[in-house]
Amino acid sequence: MKIESVKDPKVEEAESLTTPLGRKAQGKALLYSRRELTWALSHDCKIEYVLATEEYDVSAPLYLCSEGILKRITGSSYGVPLLAVISTGESEWMPQEPLLIVFEGAMSYATMGTMIRIASAFGIHEFLSTSPERELWQKKTIEASEGTVFAAKHHSFSSPEETIAYLRTHNYKIAVPTLRKAADASTHLLEGHRIALLFSTSAQEISPLFLEAADLKVPLEKDEPLELQMNDLLADFTKKMRCTNL
Repeated sequence: MKIESVKDPKVEEAESLTTPLGRKAQGKALLYSRRELTWALSHDCKIEYVLATEEYDVSAPLYLCSEGILKRITGSSYGVPLLAVISTGESEWMPQEPLLIVFEGAMSYATMGTMIRIASAFGIHEFLSTSPERELWQKKTIEASEGTVFAAKHHSFSSPEETIAYLRTHNYKIAVPTLRKAADASTHLLEGHRIALLFSTSAQEISPLFLEAADLKVPLEKDEPLELQMNDLLADFTKKMRCTNL
């Protein structure tokens, strides 16, 4: 099958998926390379269709189109040989696991992907965000996650207030990493509860609303970006909380 016009419905749909608003509205996302498509297939993601400049062996509808059409979709000056549209199904999901990660503040998309990859190593695959701009399907997030984003489940809220209200309604305790001098509780106080562990770019950038709502302030050893401390923090936190037995 071949597409020759930028007004083709599939081209217009793919172009709309370059924005968070478009992705959320349609419950779909756009992949930008064969590597990303391979990651998605390995996690049994639903591939809606593939747009490519040449034939490609894939178990999904394939539409051939020009490099110019693919450039139009991505809005870039350089060509890509392949784009794929996948179903994300985010609107159908809300968290269920005993330990999840909350992304808060203006962290970069690459940092978010790195944190997803680290969390996945500890068996954590559920995530919330306090802003609709912080969702999983930015290109840099997918790449930094090294494919682990395809095993993740995620929901974005409109504000920290809405996020906190949801966590309270669903009986999650809130744990906030902070500098040791500000830490005031033991992780043992949270045993037996569902936990929402907050991450931002740094401890200083965490919203005062979350600091006020925190049931536990987890001590940090260093005043460094949280992504650099995340491995040690999750190792210590999951061990103490015995999250698999909650």
